[in-house]
Amino acid sequence: MHPDSGDGFLTRPFVFEQLHEQAYAARAQDRSIFDLSLGCPAGRPPEHVVRAFTDSLRRTRSSAHRRSPVEGLFELRRAMSEWYDRRFMVHLEPRNEILPLSSSLEALHLILSATLDEGGTVLLPSPCPAPWPSAIALAGGTPVYLPLRENGSLPLNELSENTLRAARILLLSYPHDPTGSICDPSLLRESLALCRDHDILLVSDIRWSEFPLVEGHLPSSVLQLAGARDSAIEISTPSCSHRLGGWGPGFLAGGAARISQLRVMAGHRGPGPFLAAQEATLAALTGDDAFLVEQRARLQRHQQRFRDGLQNLGFSLPASLATIFLWGRVPNAYDGDDGRFVQELFQRSGVLLAPGSAFGPTGKGFVRVSLSLDDAALDACLSRLEQTRAFENAEANPLGRDDRS
Repeated sequence: MHPDSGDGFLTRPFVFEQLHEQAYAARAQDRSIFDLSLGCPAGRPPEHVVRAFTDSLRRTRSSAHRRSPVEGLFELRRAMSEWYDRRFMVHLEPRNEILPLSSSLEALHLILSATLDEGGTVLLPSPCPAPWPSAIALAGGTPVYLPLRENGSLPLNELSENTLRAARILLLSYPHDPTGSICDPSLLRESLALCRDHDILLVSDIRWSEFPLVEGHLPSSVLQLAGARDSAIEISTPSCSHRLGGWGPGFLAGGAARISQLRVMAGHRGPGPFLAAQEATLAALTGDDAFLVEQRARLQRHQQRFRDGLQNLGFSLPASLATIFLWGRVPNAYDGDDGRFVQELFQRSGVLLAPGSAFGPTGKGFVRVSLSLDDAALDACLSRLEQTRAFENAEANPLGRDDRS
């Protein structure tokens, strides 16, 4: 269920907390499991990033254990500005157009609380990143879901004038979690024009910008568009690209006036990110790209291997264009009940997937598979699925297609 369902979903544990509890309970019983519900790449960060973190902890001068100013380290903001220059050819002033926060989700919470009045409308795709409906509800907002089309576009031209007048924020996530869709630049231009015309803040989440799986495609930043700083703000983080999911800061980037407003509000919420995490993130942003190149190659290899393995077992999933996720329909035998499919698969094989219903209303009947395992674990997972006959008598959708129009 979702925030607009009125069933008090915020009084129940977040769906991924429930999945993690299942995984912990199974491990406590010495049961071997494969957790493919994870939202971030697993494994160890690059060695130079780990070293920057531990060196920061050991220093006696300029101790990392003191409270961080809310605006964070200037060196980190400058490194983020230089990343935008290299990656998108966008120049951001590190003093007043970038704000580091403890995570990309904290950045979203800050934007929502600073922008929404009670009941304010937020436009967002469905499916969408699983934490978004909860974040909107916690900020007192009202979600209006826009069904994501198979090509990754949204029906923006079908929105009524009443909906547009009520809307305060449009949330975008490209590359898209959970489907792996990529964004045609024309959609960003259309979205920005719509937001400018109706005084709506465009919030672009580009956490997965470094995981394109289409040759020659590099995801765009909305800040590349003329006038974007007046009507848009962007959320980014190296947490996904450098395996810093447990502690890597997130960043807000945008016009100086809006970033200044958000920095003031952030100061009322607490200090800046942990200093050792900031210094490690600085190392990630200023290091070479060899780790990232290896990550992309590994992901492309894993996607092909895992999809082929599932196909041989009778369960087909379409290829993903970006991110670390596969997204597809549950086997036909489950009649669209993704929750039952996830639970029965876990009980039978110890393989844990994320139910599509966690990602918005149109996620029902789908599952998200995270390709976060290493080579050995991936092969072991496929072997377990084969040994347990996990998909026996569960006729799969032969194409695994998302048939939404």
